[in-house]
Order: sequence, then structure tokens, then C-alpha cells
Amino acid sequence: MPEGIGGETFRAMSKHVPPPPGAMPVVRWGTEEGLREISGGAATFTLTRRTFFQYYRSVDHLLDTFFQYFSPAVRAREAVGEAGYPALRHDLGDVFTRLNRATDGTAQIASEYLEVIATKG
Repeated sequence: MPEGIGGETFRAMSKHVPPPPGAMPVVRWGTEEGLREISGGAATFTLTRRTFFQYYRSVDHLLDTFFQYFSPAVRAREAVGEAGYPALRHDLGDVFTRLNRATDGTAQIASEYLEVIATKG
């Protein structure tokens, strides 16, 4: 979804590694308009906003996990190299710190997604 952690994460990374020319934003999957565009208008949609929570030992643990397992972050780190990695990590850390709901030094991040049921017809 364009708002929330997904959109904010991709916006923060794109400051360091812009998307390829002509690439459509991946968060368009999280909007009805984007889904209509992707489907060419060949489907109707039932959309439900959902939330799940991610829990980490700390924001630093979240960042370590993110840069190890989340493919777009892994690729962004590779693209910026060791010289650009501290700034990339800092900007993503700012996003995660701002969205962190925990108050005890751990990290609890709400992740919203759009549940989509598409009916062709």
C-alpha cells in the first residue's frame, strides 16, 4: 500500500536507488486504481484492508533482518555499496523508528496490506 510501512520503505530506498526508468511503483498493487490498471479492467475487486504486526528485538535488529532477507533492500544495499550503505540504513532506520509502536526498546511495526479478491468477468 502506498501509505504505511510499505510505501514509506520504498520511498526511503528510492532516495538512494531510484527505480529503473519506466518501472511502475510496486505499491500500485495496494490501490484499487492500480489493480484496475494492472488487470486492464478485466476484473472486479473486493478489497479489505488488513494489518499484521512484526516484532523485533530492536530497530537495529529489524534493520539487520531487513537487509539480510528483504530482496529490494538487499539489492539497494548492493547498489549503493559500502560507501552509501550507512545513509541508506539511516533513512530506513528513521522510518522504522517513527513507525515503531513499542516503548520498551523493542520494535513493533504495524504492516498494512490490501487483501484482494479478484473476479474475472
